[in-house]
Amino acid sequence: MNPMRIPPLLKSFEWSRYRIVLEVEQPLTMPEYKGATLRGAFGNTFKRIACTQDHASCNAKPPGCQCAYGAIFEPQKPSHLSRLRAGEEVARPFVLEPPTDPQMRYQPGETIPFYLTLFGQAIKQLVWFHVTFHNLRTIGVPAQRGKVFEREMWAVNDSTQEEQCLYQHPDPIIKNVDYRMNLETLMDILPFPKTDTLTLQWETPVNLTYQGEMARDLEFHILISRLLSRVEHLGALYVNVTQVDDDWSETARQWIHQAKEVCRTRQETEIKEWKRFSTRQSRDIPMTGVLGTVAYEGNLTPFIPLLVLGQFTHVGKHAVFGLGKYRILRENLEKNPTLPN
Repeated sequence: MNPMRIPPLLKSFEWSRYRIVLEVEQPLTMPEYKGATLRGAFGNTFKRIACTQDHASCNAKPPGCQCAYGAIFEPQKPSHLSRLRAGEEVARPFVLEPPTDPQMRYQPGETIPFYLTLFGQAIKQLVWFHVTFHNLRTIGVPAQRGKVFEREMWAVNDSTQEEQCLYQHPDPIIKNVDYRMNLETLMDILPFPKTDTLTLQWETPVNLTYQGEMARDLEFHILISRLLSRVEHLGALYVNVTQVDDDWSETARQWIHQAKEVCRTRQETEIKEWKRFSTRQSRDIPMTGVLGTVAYEGNLTPFIPLLVLGQFTHVGKHAVFGLGKYRILRENLEKNPTLPN
């Protein structure tokens, strides 16, 4: 495999990122990790607005379901996605990145900023995300929810760190700003040098399943295997299904084989445990993930494109609400603007 070669599936990958700011109208309490709560509030409101079926009986399953809610929030496994593991969720075409600060109690006038990343075809569905967040009723933990409203939405340029305002309350108009990015353009603008050492900073807990359990030791081949699976599923469902072919499968096999030759030289992590409340199940669900830094050494250059992309897709369980977020750290790359905020 040529160093820094970008396979066709990764070349065709497109994404757009947005910064959304909610303003609090009534006192509310958020959990320590806010991603699941944001995702839940978004999903409930989205279904109320977009679902064309009876809400009590609708399971958002095709062919009966043709609404945007079913396609975006409850996608079903397509026949061409044969390599989905048993029990593995079908990837959604978006990632919500909640604020990572420890604030839990919010008073009127305070804000809750977060990022939204859309992949492939979902970029055209931005208006649904705007309308949904614009119509949120309440948010927060049960019995301590409060009202919020969408104050601002900004388009984010990943290569320059520039932002343009798309919406500002109470203006009813949302502007059309196309800041979509792809991996090839991003790496042309901000090239990564060849390297044999690299450190990843896990900014939200990551749960990578290996042999049926959560991997506590984040070996490089486990990370690469899960990243390849994540990118393949997103690509097959939302970007370009024609690129998920025998050539991609061979590339993935080569990458996993090469990844086993990369050594984990240092791991300074902790096991993070917490609970999230599931409105659908009406109970707390225990959550576990690894948080901290991991350093690797070996022939890392071929993996750079995949690792750069993974900063935007996230990886592991529950990536859709912001888990599995990492940042590439190297002495001369720590301030590299290719990294998400």
